[in-house]
Amino acid sequence: MTLDEIDKIVHDYIVEDNSYPSAIDFMRYPKSVCTTVNDVVAHGLPCSYVLKEGDFLNIDVVCYKNGYHGDNSAMVMLGEVDPEIIRLAQVTRESMFLAIE
Repeated sequence: MTLDEIDKIVHDYIVEDNSYPSAIDFMRYPKSVCTTVNDVVAHGLPCSYVLKEGDFLNIDVVCYKNGYHGDNSAMVMLGEVDPEIIRLAQVTRESMFLAIE
């Protein structure tokens, strides 16, 4: 699966839900979602990159519905990922929930 294919899936889902993908045209951003793979720091641009075993991917979705913008981000691990990356994702997620409390 490519990052462009993920963008299309997310775009279609948002539009079918009578929502708008807020990322489009935000500061000239051309896509519906941010897909950040491996060592890219943030807000990766979907492209023809084909995901493979061992990749880790952050998917950042922002949409507008009923007068509100919602922002969600999730880290996805594909197959066997470096244990240090898994630990980093676990610690940052736990830290986020502790900060919310």
